[in-house]
Amino acid sequence: MPMTRAHDTNTIWAESEEDEGDLSPIQAAYSELFLWDGANLNHGNEINTTNQTRVNFDFIIIPVEKYNESAAHRAKVLRHQRDAL
Repeated sequence: MPMTRAHDTNTIWAESEEDEGDLSPIQAAYSELFLWDGANLNHGNEINTTNQTRVNFDFIIIPVEKYNESAAHRAKVLRHQRDAL
């Protein structure tokens, strides 16, 4: 959910379908939610050539039956190790 307007090169670029390779910007207005399959679609950022910085909140939502406690713990440990470097 962007806290600023997300457009052009200040936003995330993602492909339309898995392995399609057709990256395009995800345009979103302030506080507009955009639901997409970020776990399976290639995505990234371009160098921001606009004069605006994007600020956003990301939410990852999974069904409780898919939650894996040990995988979540490993990810937390890896983030802590990375941040300590």
